[in-house]
Amino acid sequence: MTTSGHTLLRNVTFQPTAITAEAVERFVDLGEVVAHAVLTALGRQLLVRIKVSARAEYERYQRLARIAGSSVEVDLSGLSLEQINDPAVFERAVLSDPDTRSWIRSLRGEMLEQRAAKDLAAEVVAHDAQWEQEQGRLQAIENERREKQEAEASARAIALAAHRKAQLAAAEAQRVIGIPAKDERGARQRREELIVGQTLRASQEWGGRAVECSACYILSPPGTQFCLYCANENSTISLIFVPADVMTTIQSRMRSSAKPDRSLRMVPTLLVQPEPFTMD
Repeated sequence: MTTSGHTLLRNVTFQPTAITAEAVERFVDLGEVVAHAVLTALGRQLLVRIKVSARAEYERYQRLARIAGSSVEVDLSGLSLEQINDPAVFERAVLSDPDTRSWIRSLRGEMLEQRAAKDLAAEVVAHDAQWEQEQGRLQAIENERREKQEAEASARAIALAAHRKAQLAAAEAQRVIGIPAKDERGARQRREELIVGQTLRASQEWGGRAVECSACYILSPPGTQFCLYCANENSTISLIFVPADVMTTIQSRMRSSAKPDRSLRMVPTLLVQPEPFTMD
């Protein structure tokens, strides 16, 4: 298991090999258990246990597994009487049928398992090193992203504070020269006229491009960072394109538009009034 929670696996296998025993001893007392046969070949021994009944022999196999030698079980418990009485079938079942034999303990298998465990341990170290390097890279990216966001938020806060200060100064200047925040006409009519006027100004003076406030819907020149007219803290600015035929369609557009009503609902009173727009 790696640090990242990834599981590395290695299958340990080796090919079957036919051997010819140089010597065979039967019923060898090994102290804790009796081996039905001990085969000697090339200076090594193989302990054999013959199973003739279906009952479990877990304790015997545990004892064999504790002995420092390879051991196998030959399971003849599934043979029928007919198979037992057939010399050829019985000989194959005892000597060469892979389905009747299984390892109790394999020293070669254990050696291969130890090698595989060693290789896997090296793979885990390499995997962990690579993972930690990648985590460091991702953390650096995250830190950079967070620092950039914090810097942008700080810069925006400073810019917004300066903008609000300029708005207040513009509002005071309008108050001094007598431009009221409200007039005697209906609020909706007045707000609609301001939206229409700024839309026409965008068409005539700003090349058909403007930014729209999501709160008051009054357009400001393209490139403006904050709404010039309202002080809604939740407003956002988005770029829009004013169609060339807006002059001929603006009145019908307004009759079916909910923008004046939404504008009043979001911003009952504008902080700064747009300059009146008159057609040349």
